[in-house]
Amino acid sequence: MDRFPKRHLNHYSFRFCRETEFTENEAVLRERAQNSDAAAQFHLAYRFALTDWAQTVSLLERAAAQKYVPAMTSLAAIYWNGDGVPMDQETALRLAEEAYALEPVNAAPTLGTMCILPKDSSKRDPERAFSLLLEGAEGGNLFALPNLGYCFLGGVGTKKDPERAVALFRQTEVLGNSKYYLAYCALYGIGMKQDRQTAQKYALDALELGWEEALRVLLFLYPNGSPEQKEACAYMRKTAAEGNAVYAFIYGAWLFNRMRILSAIPWLWRGGWAGRKVLLVRGVLALLGFVWVLSCYQLWLAK
Repeated sequence: MDRFPKRHLNHYSFRFCRETEFTENEAVLRERAQNSDAAAQFHLAYRFALTDWAQTVSLLERAAAQKYVPAMTSLAAIYWNGDGVPMDQETALRLAEEAYALEPVNAAPTLGTMCILPKDSSKRDPERAFSLLLEGAEGGNLFALPNLGYCFLGGVGTKKDPERAVALFRQTEVLGNSKYYLAYCALYGIGMKQDRQTAQKYALDALELGWEEALRVLLFLYPNGSPEQKEACAYMRKTAAEGNAVYAFIYGAWLFNRMRILSAIPWLWRGGWAGRKVLLVRGVLALLGFVWVLSCYQLWLAK
């Protein structure tokens, strides 16, 4: 079975674990689910999550068909990322839009996130993303806060405000993506004091919650040649080889910074415009450096 997408399980179980339906025994949930109770189908889906992902998706689809918003947004996220199902961002976006029309505050984080990084970059809408995430946050939706912080961190649809971003991440430290963002900020001293130990702690916590992106931080933290760094490298290389341009850029930059220039070039090239810009700039600087050295050598010969 493919690696289970823990991020969705942790998010939704955290959100609904205190509801009456989730605390009922499995027999009661099954009976209610068979009688087309959407809430029971949703909660029963997460009882199956660790052992039968196909059953989980099936139950979520049945609940979503009844316009049960938690199931609609959960299923939308699963299709958006292709977690255990074929990636289908059009279906994901349709589900998120329908859920938003029913319950704006509860669906705003899912729809807002989809406006930030769609597969088709022409459909990217940072202003709407920020507006939706702000709406969700102001409505009390916990899951809007980390991605709203991301908007402030990167200036997505709003002005950059790293300190406000870190404050939002700290409000939601129980979530894996907040831990990952805090690890990144601690590593580079963005909006908070630079602290490698804190960065490592947050990154390991995020990894435990299923956020493998935390390996991006650990790659720059672990000692050269350590088993942990090798594991992080293997993951980055594998993900980059599968077509992830962001990971290709990061892995290429990491190789370049360690003077493994020939190995870095193909990965930077795969990293899209950002990687090619690095190659262009560093290539021009290297050429200028070579010309300067050659000029100095010619002057020395002339003397």
